[in-house]
Formats: sequence, structure tokens, C-alpha cells
Amino acid sequence: MKKIVWQNTEQMGLEFLFVKEGSIGINIESTVIQTDQDASFCLEYAVTLSKDWEMRGIDFKEKGTERYLTLSTNGKGKWFDENGQTIQALEGAKDIDLSCTPFTNTLPINRNKWQINEPIDLEVVYIDRNMNYRKRNQRYTLVEEEEQRKFQYQSGSFTTIFTVDSFGFITNYPGFFKQLYH
Repeated sequence: MKKIVWQNTEQMGLEFLFVKEGSIGINIESTVIQTDQDASFCLEYAVTLSKDWEMRGIDFKEKGTERYLTLSTNGKGKWFDENGQTIQALEGAKDIDLSCTPFTNTLPINRNKWQINEPIDLEVVYIDRNMNYRKRNQRYTLVEEEEQRKFQYQSGSFTTIFTVDSFGFITNYPGFFKQLYH
């Protein structure tokens, strides 16, 4: 089992994540605690992946409230709600992007084959901390792999370059997250 701790450097917060790899898949369990000027919250999420890092499902909840979100996917771009009903608006998305964590950047990084300066465009299910979701376009480009692997990330008008460790987990996401422990 792998454990990772990230510090939220934008606001006061921490994330504690467990990665459990099994013979048929990968299970992720995490707790995100954050305090900002407007609110404090504790979120928990569990992600189920194939052994090839393809999404299968997510359970996302806010501790101390009744708020939760459950989504599943066939790994081929079809998404379903907790009742198994198809969510047409998400069709084509392969990954998730949770706004409260750098973990979800690991999904396309570990699933794709990378060549320097060859971008990969993706459709993802973006989920904000209030559990609203929508489909978004994102672009990842491996820009360096000498001493560390660095990726340029673009979504809409936002662009940044972050660093990942040998397992594909972010070590430094400038202005937002820093890995403290792995």
C-alpha cells in the first residue's frame, strides 16, 4: 500500500491518500481537509480503477453532511449515476478531475504513453468541491523527463507546469499543492 500526503499551498489544507493495488484493479481512498476564509470542510473520496489506470467509479462525500456523489463508468466514455442511469452530458470523458486534489492528474499520466512535447487532449468529468460536475477539455504535454518528469497542463485559459514522481503522483503543483510524504 502506498501513502501520499499533499499540502494545499493555496489555502490551508492537507490530503491523506492511500493507494491499494490488487490483482484486478487499483483502489484509492483519500481524505481532504481544508480551511479557507469562507469555510472549512472535510471531504472523502474513493476511486476504483482498472489495473491499467482506467476509471471505473468514484464515491465522493462531505463529512458531517448528507452530501455525496456516486458516479461509475465503463472506461470507454459512458458514465452512470448511482441508479445506473446514463449521464449523456458526460459521454466521451475518460477521467475525473476533482478540484480539491492533485491526485486526479495522475490518472491520464499513468494511463497514457508519453513523448516529449507531444500533447494529449482529454475530456474529463470535472467535479468541484460542491459536487457539481460537467465535462471539460484538458491538455497534458510532457515537457521534461531528465531529472524529473514535468508536464504542462491546460484547461480553458489556465496553464501551469507541474512535477511528478516516478509513480506519476504530483510532487509540486505551483501555487496549489506540494507533496509532503510518499
